[in-house]
Amino acid sequence: MIFFVRFPPDSDLPAEAIEEIVQSCLGRSGSVIGASEGAIDVEMSDTNPAAALAVLAAELRAAGLPPSTMIDIPSRGLRLGIHEV
Repeated sequence: MIFFVRFPPDSDLPAEAIEEIVQSCLGRSGSVIGASEGAIDVEMSDTNPAAALAVLAAELRAAGLPPSTMIDIPSRGLRLGIHEV
């Protein structure tokens, strides 16, 4: 499953730090496959990612990312704010 962490480009946290948070939360079940201004692209092997996404959202909130930060899962038609996960 591929998903995207979308965040405001003018976030106080640099994209590299967000990428590190994502990778540390996913461990061996996923990896960052790309990044651009305002988005981190992630591939996850877990077929039931709910727990991993909940941990990721909690870590992104704890890092101070704004509520407009989204986890976008196009294959499932989901676009979740980090405060909704």
